[in-house]
Amino acid sequence: MKINLLTMHYSLSCGAVMQTYATCVILKKLGCDVTIINFKNPIELKRKKSIKFWLVHGVTKIKFDMFRKRYFPERTREIFRINYNDLPIADIYISGSDQIWNPKLLEERIYAYMFDFLPDSVKRISFASSFGVNSWRDYSEYTSKVKNLLSKFDSLSVREDSGVKICNEVFGLNTTQILDPTLVLDDYSNLVGNIKELNQIVCFKLVYDEDFLDTVSLLKKEINLKTTLLYASYPHKNFDRNVMFCSPVKWLKTIASARYVVTDSFHGLAFSLLFKRNFIVLGGLKDRNTRLLSLLRLVGLEDRYVQDFADFIKRKDDLLHKKIDYEKVDRVLSKEREKTYAYLRDALFSK
Repeated sequence: MKINLLTMHYSLSCGAVMQTYATCVILKKLGCDVTIINFKNPIELKRKKSIKFWLVHGVTKIKFDMFRKRYFPERTREIFRINYNDLPIADIYISGSDQIWNPKLLEERIYAYMFDFLPDSVKRISFASSFGVNSWRDYSEYTSKVKNLLSKFDSLSVREDSGVKICNEVFGLNTTQILDPTLVLDDYSNLVGNIKELNQIVCFKLVYDEDFLDTVSLLKKEINLKTTLLYASYPHKNFDRNVMFCSPVKWLKTIASARYVVTDSFHGLAFSLLFKRNFIVLGGLKDRNTRLLSLLRLVGLEDRYVQDFADFIKRKDDLLHKKIDYEKVDRVLSKEREKTYAYLRDALFSK
C-alpha cells in the first residue's frame, strides 16, 4: 500500500523529527510504502539565504539533515505549495501527527494539512493530529472551511482529549483519541543503544523564565546532581553543562540517560515516560499546556505537572522522592498502543 504522508518533518525540532521517524516506522510495520510530502513553510526560502540563520543554526541544520537522510523514507522534491498532480501516486494520504492543525502556528496553512488540495475521491486518514490549542474560540474565522475539510476524512483521529472536544463541539464530528506515534513505537534501541544512567538533571525547556531557573537551582541543591541544559542556543551560566548544536539522536540519548528531567515539551514528556525517567513538567506557555496535561491525565500522572516555582516549593518532597509507578504507566501505554494499531489497521485496510 502506497502512502503519501504530510506532517511536520522539516523543522529544527527534535520532537517533530522523532514523531515523523516513528510514524514512518509504524506504517512500514503495517506493510505500507511511505513517501513524505516535502511541504515546507515559504520562510525556509529566506532562511537559506540568511547568513545569520546559518551562523546560529547551520551546524544543527546539518545534523538534522543527516538524520533525515539516514532514517526517513523517500521524500518528494521540496515544495511550498501543494499541487495534487505533481505528487507521486498513492493509495492513501495520511496527515499527522504533531501540531499540524494549529491555527495559531500555521494560520491558513492548516488547510494544506487538512488536504484542501485533494480530489474528494482520494482516501484520507489523520494519525494523532493535534490542534495544539486549548480551545477554538479565538479561531472562528477558520471554522467553516476546517469543518468542510475534516468532514471529508475517511478516518479521523487526534492526539489530545481537547482535540476530541473541539471536533465534537465545534465541528460536529466524531473522532478517536490515540497515542502520539513516538509513544506507539516502544523501541528506540537502534538509535540510543545501551543506556547508562548519568547523575544529571536534564532540562529541556521551550520557555526560559525565572520560575524555571529558580526551580532548577533548588532541585540541584535538593538532590545534589549536576544540571544539563539540552538544546541550548548559547552557553547558559546557570547550568553545569550546555548541550548545543544537538542532533536528534544526541537529544534522545541525553533524555534517556537522565536521572531527572525538567521539561515543558510534549515530546520531552513522551520520552521521559518511554525511558522511565523521574521528571516534572514545569508549565511554560499556557496555550501549550493542553498537550502536556492530556498525556499526563492519560497515564495518571497529573501530579507531575508544576505550575510555577511556588507550586514546586509546596510539593517538592513528593516531586523529588515519590517514585513513579511505571508498571501502571506501561499498562496504560500498552493498552493505548493496541487501540492505536487497531485504529490504523481499520483506517488503512477497511473498504
